[in-house]
Amino acid sequence: MRKSIPLIGLCFIFCLVGLAKPAGAQDEAIIVAVFDMEDKGSGLDAKVMVNLTDYLAVLLTEAGYQIIPRDQIRARLKQQKNESHKACHDQSCQVEMGRELAAQKSLSTQIFKIGKKCQLTATFFDLRKAAADKAVRVKADCTEESLGEALEPLVLKLTGKKVDVEKAGLAKAAEERRKQKEAELAAATAAKLKAENEGKAKEEEKAEVDRKAKEKEQAEADRKAKEKAEVERQVAEKAKAEQLEQAVKSSQEKEPEAKDEFKTWAFRLRVGLLMPSFDEAVYFMETDNNDFGTDIGIYGGMEMSWRPLRYFALGLFLDMAHQNEPEDDGDDYFTKMGLGLRLWGFLPVGSSFELRLGVGLGAGVLIEGHAGEVDLREDPGLRMDGQLGAAYALTDWFSLTADFGVMFLMGAAGTEGEEFDIGPLLFLTLGTEFNF
Repeated sequence: MRKSIPLIGLCFIFCLVGLAKPAGAQDEAIIVAVFDMEDKGSGLDAKVMVNLTDYLAVLLTEAGYQIIPRDQIRARLKQQKNESHKACHDQSCQVEMGRELAAQKSLSTQIFKIGKKCQLTATFFDLRKAAADKAVRVKADCTEESLGEALEPLVLKLTGKKVDVEKAGLAKAAEERRKQKEAELAAATAAKLKAENEGKAKEEEKAEVDRKAKEKEQAEADRKAKEKAEVERQVAEKAKAEQLEQAVKSSQEKEPEAKDEFKTWAFRLRVGLLMPSFDEAVYFMETDNNDFGTDIGIYGGMEMSWRPLRYFALGLFLDMAHQNEPEDDGDDYFTKMGLGLRLWGFLPVGSSFELRLGVGLGAGVLIEGHAGEVDLREDPGLRMDGQLGAAYALTDWFSLTADFGVMFLMGAAGTEGEEFDIGPLLFLTLGTEFNF
């Protein structure tokens, strides 16, 4: 029995040691999310509240707690689009935020103004249980200095550990230096990014200026090309107009010559053959051997004509036709002479050739001869003819002509007291024409 008592005491001692050591280890391993202090009427500036919260985090770190960086909490609040990093003061928000940050506990602090004094309170929340774990309070004046001094007894009550204020101040200074370096690094990064953005903006601006300059140059080149094309077009049109004007002018210059060519006086000489008459009542008709009519005769004439229009002319003619009877001795003959006016119509074919149609009307006399005797009809008769001709101009003033036509001659009684009616007589002539 005496031997078992020491054994039981030894086991009790080991259990106490085992229980005490894990508790201390647990305190050292606690991760705490410290949220911004909530002002309940102290009237302190928001920046002072932030400084007090940061100092409280330093004191807790000194007390052996692991504190989630304050910047990380602010960044998470910004991600949740809380305006201007608005503090998360209500319990549900702190519990949810602490869990998201993998904290074990969260610390909520408030400053209450009661009368002329302020009460500084702190509450630990166990995030696994979602319940308050511990709460403490201290009294202080409502000034920054007094409240800052009150944080040390607040942490002592909260953790049961006394904090070395000087060491905490050094830690706070180190934290401030770290924040300052982070701020300087952030400022340098922002300045570098700003410089890069400004450089990129300048490059883009320069590229835009170059693009606009190229567009302007291209537009100017297009405008000049368009103006050049327009000038060339106008020059071409002007040249074309000048050519057309010159052609019209040349045509107008030539047209008077052409008009003068057709409005000139013309003198014609022609000679040709007179065909036998086929009228049984014609003179010298032989009835014994049915050889009637006259022998082939000759025809000649001259004419002066005036051509006032391109297609018409009026002429004064004088012609003569001579024929012999168809007997062997050829002593019998007759001659016809005529004087009158003739109307011509012209149809140009090409530049040198034209067709002509003429109708003549005038007076004519008949001269008969038989065995050396001459019988001149005292009264002239009526002479008519119609003919179709052609002319070919060798020069502007000289042409060759050819005509084929028919002639009639009718008259009253002569010395023998007989009327005469001769025709139709066909004739074919060649001639020349002089224009002036």
